[in-house]
Amino acid sequence: MAAEHGSVLLLDGNNQFGSVVGSEALELAMERAELNGAAVVGVKGSNHFGTGAYYALKAIERNLILLVMSNASQTMPPTGGVRPFIGTNPLCIGVPAGEENPFILDMATSVVARGKIIVAAQKGEPIPLGWAIDKEGNPTTDAEAALEGSVLPVGGAKGYAISMFIDILSGVLTGAGYGQYVNNMYENWEEPQNVGHFFIAIDISRFMPIEQFKRRVDQYIRQIKSEPRAPGVNEILVPGEIERRQTEYRKRHGIELPPKVAEELRGIGRKYGLELDEAAAG
Repeated sequence: MAAEHGSVLLLDGNNQFGSVVGSEALELAMERAELNGAAVVGVKGSNHFGTGAYYALKAIERNLILLVMSNASQTMPPTGGVRPFIGTNPLCIGVPAGEENPFILDMATSVVARGKIIVAAQKGEPIPLGWAIDKEGNPTTDAEAALEGSVLPVGGAKGYAISMFIDILSGVLTGAGYGQYVNNMYENWEEPQNVGHFFIAIDISRFMPIEQFKRRVDQYIRQIKSEPRAPGVNEILVPGEIERRQTEYRKRHGIELPPKVAEELRGIGRKYGLELDEAAAG
């Protein structure tokens, strides 16, 4: 622990695996929130911590509201800029519900994940206009040119502002890297990323009984979903609903891997004496 002041803590990850550091920070945030009603845990010296929804679901199991965010290496320009300066810094918010699915917002602050542009480049396919700019700052549909340039923030200047705010909380405030001081994990394997994270946990029971809160959330979600629909819309969805359905589908039918990804995994497996097909079979 780098610093501890009641429900405000700073954790130094010592540049270990981000998922391990993130899990430790989450546990601290949940324990202190249950003890004091709310908790804030900043993290420095970490690496990519995986998907934010993983942490949100853990907090929901404990009847807590969780906000978690992280900064990342440079992939987006500031609005009006040309070259990457800030990351596609993710934000996740999890809220428990009763009979309905929980509210889970898990989003990057870019229009699209850079990985989708990489896949398009590998396939020789164009990308939609508005996803990225080339290295001169011009809008492009060329995936290769986009990889040499920058992905764009979601919502234009608003997404840029949100990403900057996440960088300030996760990087500047915690003492982690920020902006140009976050190492790019795709290009530099010699140095640690020095990423920062920021966890805010809230104990719902300090506001009202948890069952009452869940009934209110259920009612709110049902009212949203029963709103009049626009032409051609079959259903109004709430954040996290598509992902939950996809998870259930994948549990039943498995996960399809593109041939290139499967071959890369086979190559890694052979390096360590493992066979992908045998592992996948169980």
